[in-house]
Amino acid sequence: MYAEHIVGLTAREKFSNTIAQSAAMRFAAIKADGVLRPYNAERPIGAHGNTSELDHLAGDSAYVFLSVGARYREYVEPDTAYGFVFDAQQLILEHGAIVGMDMLEHYEDLMEQCIAEVAATLPPLPMITDDELADFAALAGDDPTMLDYVREQSVYRDSDIDMAIRCGDMTEPGAAEAVALFRQRVPALQAAHRCSGEAALAALRDRIEILVPSTLPLIYAIGTIEAGKVVIS
Repeated sequence: MYAEHIVGLTAREKFSNTIAQSAAMRFAAIKADGVLRPYNAERPIGAHGNTSELDHLAGDSAYVFLSVGARYREYVEPDTAYGFVFDAQQLILEHGAIVGMDMLEHYEDLMEQCIAEVAATLPPLPMITDDELADFAALAGDDPTMLDYVREQSVYRDSDIDMAIRCGDMTEPGAAEAVALFRQRVPALQAAHRCSGEAALAALRDRIEILVPSTLPLIYAIGTIEAGKVVIS
C-alpha cells in the first residue's frame, strides 16, 4: 500500500497565480536536500506546511505527514500536486510510523471544551453598548433576532479567547490557560485514535494518515508525484 507526502506551501503561495511554480520549486528544493523534515520549530502564522495552528499546539508538527493512498493529492489541483511516494508498511515497521485519522475536528472540539471551562472561571465582559450594537447592525444587518443574540453573547469571553489562540496572542485573559489545558488533555485523545506496530498494520485500510516521527530520508521513497502524476521507481 502506498503512502503519499504532498509538499506544503505558505498561505500566500496557495492563493497566488504562481502556485504550481511554487510547488514545483519547493519539491525540487526538498528533493535536493534529500530528506523530509517535520515542521517542529516555532511555527509563525501562515508558515509553509499543511498543519493548522491546532495541529501545531497538539504537537503534530513534530511528524512528517503522509496519506494512506492518494487522499492528500485529491485536495489540490493536479498541476500543484508535488511530493513523494513510500511503502506504507515499511514506514510502520522500519521508521516507527503511526497510523491514525485526521484529528483536526477532534482538536477543534477539545479546544472548544477547554476554552469554555477556562472562560467560566473569568468575570464576564461588559455587555455591548447601544452605540456599538448600532455600528454592528450597520455592517451586518438589523435583524432583531440576530442583534438580540449578539447582545446576549457579548458578555462571554469564549470567542475572544478562541481568536487570540488562533492568532498566537497569549496576552488575552484565558488564552494561555486554555492552551495549557488543551496540551494536557490532547495526548489521551491522540492515543484513542492512533496506533503503531502490528496494530497500525491492521488499521492501514481504515485509517487515512501516517505520521513519521523525526526526519524521513528520500532514499526510502519508491516514487515521486510531479504535477499530479505518480511515477514509481
